[in-house]
Amino acid sequence: MNDGKSLNLNLLRIFVKVYETGHVTRAAEELGMSQPAVSAGLTRLAGHYGQPLFRRTKNGIAPTPMADKLFEPIRKGMHVFETGLTIRDETVSYDQKRHFRISLPNLAEPTIFTPVLNQLWREMPSVTVEIAPFFEVDLEQELCNGALDLAYHVGEEIRDPDLLTHHLVDGRWACITRKGWSDDFGPLTPEAYDRAAKVLIDRHRVPVGNPLIYADNRSNSEPACRVHRGWSIPQIVAHSDLVALVQMPFAIFVHRRFGLDIHPPPPTATPARLEMVWHRRADRDPMHRRLRELAIHSVAELKRRMRSGYPMDEGLFQGIWDSDSEAGPASQPAR
Repeated sequence: MNDGKSLNLNLLRIFVKVYETGHVTRAAEELGMSQPAVSAGLTRLAGHYGQPLFRRTKNGIAPTPMADKLFEPIRKGMHVFETGLTIRDETVSYDQKRHFRISLPNLAEPTIFTPVLNQLWREMPSVTVEIAPFFEVDLEQELCNGALDLAYHVGEEIRDPDLLTHHLVDGRWACITRKGWSDDFGPLTPEAYDRAAKVLIDRHRVPVGNPLIYADNRSNSEPACRVHRGWSIPQIVAHSDLVALVQMPFAIFVHRRFGLDIHPPPPTATPARLEMVWHRRADRDPMHRRLRELAIHSVAELKRRMRSGYPMDEGLFQGIWDSDSEAGPASQPAR
C-alpha cells in the first residue's frame, strides 16, 4: 500500500459513489464526471491499496472484501469533511416539532424504512411521520406543492427540474411459497413459475414502469388472486399453493415469520431502481437533510450486510445504528 499522498478527495468521492450505486456509469452520472474518469479513479485507488476494490458482475460491479472494510471509514471521513464545508450560521434544534409526509411502497415499510424511523426518533423525538401509499399520491405535483416531503420512487423517470433524486438501490426480487411447495410441485423453475397459480398486487396499485407489471402481469391469464396491499401476500401464500413475486428484503423479512420458502425470481424480473426524490427547497432544511442522510446510510448498510453473508432473517434489519455511524449527504438533480 502506498502512502496517502497519492489520494485526493475526488478519488474518495468516486469510491463512495461507486460503492453505493454498484455501477460505474451511474456513479459517473451522479458525480457529473465521465465514465473513463471514474474508471481511472478506481484504477488509482486499486494501485494505492495494492488490490482491486471492485469486481465485475452481470448487473454492474460488486465490492471486494477490502472495499467493504474501507467503505464505512471513508464515508464517515467524507461526511465530516463535507459537513465542515457546508456549515452555515444557523441554529438547529432537533427537539423542535416537525411533521414529515413520506411516500413509499408498503413492502418497504418494515424493511428498508424501519431503521430510518428508529434513528430519526432517537435524534428528533418530536418529529412525527405520515407514510402515504405510493400509489395514492401524485408524486411530482405533491412534492412541488409541499404536500409531500420525500418519496421512495420506483417507476417512470422524474422530469421536473426542481425535483432532486438520489439512487438508493437496484432492488432484487424473490419468489415466495409455503413450506414444502417444492416437495409437492418440484423446483420453482421459470417454466414452473409461468404455470403456477399466483397472488399478485393489482396492476393499478403499482406505478407505471414498475417491473412488477412486466414480471407479474405479462401473461394474458388471470392470476388466482389479486390484492390491494402487499402485506396480504405472505398470509395468503402461507396457507395456499399460490406463488408470489416480492422484493428480496420483504421476502427475507417474512419468510420465517410466516413459514415460507424463498426461491429465485423468474428471469423477467429485472432489478427495480429505487430512488429517493425531494424538492430542491428542502436542501435548505437541516432536518430534511438529516432524514435523507439516514435513509442513504440505512440502505448502504443493508446492502453491505447482504453481500457479507449476514444471516438472511429479520435480524438483517436490526442494529443498523449500533456502530453509531453518521451518514453523508448527497443530492442529484433529476434527469
